[in-house]
Amino acid sequence: FVKKQKFHGLDKLNLNNSVQDPTFMSESLCGSIFRDAGVPAPRVSAARVWINQRDLGFFTLLEGFDHVFLRHHFANYFGAIYDGAFGDIDAPSHKPNHDEGMTADLKALVEACHEKDLTLRRKKISALLDVDEFLNYVAGEAITCHWDGYSGNRNNYRLYHDPTSGKFFFMAHGMDQMLGDPNYTLTPMAGMLCRVLMETPEDRAAYLERVKKLREKVFQPDVLIARVNLMSSRILPVMREMNENAAREFEGQARGLIDRINNRAKGLDRLFGVQPQALKFAADGTLTPKGWEAKVAEGKVELDQPDEGGKKRLRIRFGDGGGVGSWRVAITLPQGKYRFEAMCRTHGIADGDGVGLRLSGGQRPKGLTGDTDWKKVELDFEVGEPVRDVVLVAEARASKGEAWFDAETLKLRKR
Repeated sequence: FVKKQKFHGLDKLNLNNSVQDPTFMSESLCGSIFRDAGVPAPRVSAARVWINQRDLGFFTLLEGFDHVFLRHHFANYFGAIYDGAFGDIDAPSHKPNHDEGMTADLKALVEACHEKDLTLRRKKISALLDVDEFLNYVAGEAITCHWDGYSGNRNNYRLYHDPTSGKFFFMAHGMDQMLGDPNYTLTPMAGMLCRVLMETPEDRAAYLERVKKLREKVFQPDVLIARVNLMSSRILPVMREMNENAAREFEGQARGLIDRINNRAKGLDRLFGVQPQALKFAADGTLTPKGWEAKVAEGKVELDQPDEGGKKRLRIRFGDGGGVGSWRVAITLPQGKYRFEAMCRTHGIADGDGVGLRLSGGQRPKGLTGDTDWKKVELDFEVGEPVRDVVLVAEARASKGEAWFDAETLKLRKR
């Protein structure tokens, strides 16, 4: 215990047995992604560890969150670090050996999140948090499927209060269970700051553009796979020194990590194509969504968009035995009460729930059946959350017949 000792320039380091990461590369790979996105993350290596001639095996080695780490990312590295573990920003533990008075700054950030006026709230938060860096941080967690981080679980994050700017910065941490779900959401919202900074459709759309840009900038499969191969070339000889079984297991895990990188890249691009629209309501309080997509849930159903006297229609036709077909579109809505409406016409609709409007995941009210001339159909609903992604559905469920929707009248109206 000699004071001021350093090991390869470090005076604090962490050893992780990586029981949740058999590749021993997840922290290093994903940390590099965050750093490329402008978000501080510890440098990572790997080590075989002995204590008093007792071989403990292979570990992931990480630099600690201390002045050495902070010096790489901030001009002023004497601020306070907060440890976020299973708690939001209103409940992180304060790191010892710093001025306890710094907690007043964190309290101010929490209070800013509770400001009711959206414009004033954004102004207050921007004065206390580097919002641009935070959005990169959340986008990084989304891209890497960090389900156990701040945005996904209010866990595994660090906050640094920079004395020079007076602002908080998020730092990536705990990245040992990553890239596990190729379809992991692009908008994880567990954290308080995630919700308040993406509370409007416009903010949500701007954030999604950030995710797209970072996908192009920092999540390039060829670059990431090259990093994996480089790390593997260093780790594999040590695994062979330990035993051949460990080496074979590691090689399989490395191949699996490469598969996860490729699958997540495909999943990201697929998700970008199905993200809800963020649209503005007209002065009369109506919204006309565009881009209705056809979906056949079951049976023999044909969907097309015929032109009838210069007017665009959305048609659903049933073949033998009928089935379920719909036109749908995803949008992002702020808190409020809404009416989904359209003009609809039916011909020979029999059995089933008929023809009508609903929200995806919601109840299916009894709709129009038989033969009807153009008639308005409506669905009232409410968004209780500050913002929600909803899928509007114009649907027909029947054994036979046709359903027509007037595309120009498919609207959403504020109530």
